[in-house]
Amino acid sequence: MKAGEGKRWWLDEKGLQTLEWVAIGLVILALVGAVAFWITYRASESTGRTVGETIAHFFECVKRMDLDCVREGFGSAGQPQARRDLGWCLTHPVDCWREVVWPTIQRGARAFWDGVKWVGHQIAEAGRRAWAWVVQQWNTWLKGVVAGLLAAALVILVIVVLVKLGIIAVGAAIVVAVLAASAAIITGLVSQLLNPSGSFLDYFLASLLISTIVAVLTIGLWTIPTLTGIGAAAGALIDYSFQVWANISRDGLQAQDFINVDWVSVGVSAVAGAVAGPLFYLTTAGFAAAIGTTGSGLGTMALSGALSGAVSGQVERATANVLKGRPVSEGLGQKGDLLIDALLGSVIAFGGGVVDRAVVKARFPGYYTRYVGEGELAAIRQTGLLRGGRPGRTYITIDRFETSKEAIERLSLPDPPAYRIEFKIMNQLRLHGPQRTRPWFWPRDPGFRGGWGIEFWTEDPVRIQILSITRLR
Repeated sequence: MKAGEGKRWWLDEKGLQTLEWVAIGLVILALVGAVAFWITYRASESTGRTVGETIAHFFECVKRMDLDCVREGFGSAGQPQARRDLGWCLTHPVDCWREVVWPTIQRGARAFWDGVKWVGHQIAEAGRRAWAWVVQQWNTWLKGVVAGLLAAALVILVIVVLVKLGIIAVGAAIVVAVLAASAAIITGLVSQLLNPSGSFLDYFLASLLISTIVAVLTIGLWTIPTLTGIGAAAGALIDYSFQVWANISRDGLQAQDFINVDWVSVGVSAVAGAVAGPLFYLTTAGFAAAIGTTGSGLGTMALSGALSGAVSGQVERATANVLKGRPVSEGLGQKGDLLIDALLGSVIAFGGGVVDRAVVKARFPGYYTRYVGEGELAAIRQTGLLRGGRPGRTYITIDRFETSKEAIERLSLPDPPAYRIEFKIMNQLRLHGPQRTRPWFWPRDPGFRGGWGIEFWTEDPVRIQILSITRLR
């Protein structure tokens, strides 16, 4: 190599290529440094300005062959700064705090606050979108479902009270609650779909009505199927008869008068009648308990019929409103309708009571029956008198039961009997009845008794001739 060639090696082709690669590397390094600086310290400034200043400062340092200047350029584009390392901070603590530590804390705090604001903005935006979705669904179907859930909760609360009172068993209560809750939710949903402009109260009342009907029918079929069936048949028959009579009055007697009827109306009346049956049963027991009797006389039956008739009439109209997509409360509470329904219910109940008593007397077997325990049986054998001749009211019946469970259930007895005694009355006394035994609701012990058996009663001593003694199963 000649003298001076070592200094001119970059003039040949290989040297130029090497310089090109070095230049490219430096440019890439400058760009990376500019981006890093912008992300860390200069986010508020223009990206182009930051990159431009950093590249210009970089090549200015390269011309001076000052590598420290290059490194300092990444910390502040265009303005070379003195080194700020750990040693400098140890020797200049005040300047280090003012120029390095405190600005770093400020930048970190600003970055943290910006992050908090960004997260808050995202949460607010998500909440706004979620609320908009909820409002959309609320106006489409959700309002009806929520109304149904509220009605279902109310009905379930009543069912829990009935369980606590011992009126229905836990197993039956679960079935009733599931059916009633399902009916409430479905009714609320369908009500909103059929009538989107309805109010929340309309959907709630419709759900409460249908779920209550389902609960009453289920409990009625579970505990008193006969009365429930009789009520349903009576409701359907009354509605059908009125429609046929209206057809005959308008067109004269024709075969189609018996066919051209509104069968939906007949079905709704059957539902209302089925509700009236258990309601009549409960109100009769309530009136009897209020006046202090163990049975249901014609007076209490008439009052119960009036109440159950008025309520079932409102149930019929409300159910028809739900089925036809009208507000559930439309047409309810009319005094004329309430009076007519109450009068009709009272007449039917009173007439039914009269017929029931006539049937009971017609089937009188010629002797009476009483269900007793070991102690009373011994007293009867000793004295020849029911209850051993003790003063007070004595109850007898003509119902024959083979098991202790049947007797305690139908006659509302406080304790399970062991024997059935059949006898004839041998003395003159004042015997009241027949009447229907009212249910036993309270106190909780011994628990609910369905009642509705036949009973007679007297305040006089009852001397008897025993015909048979049968031990109950």
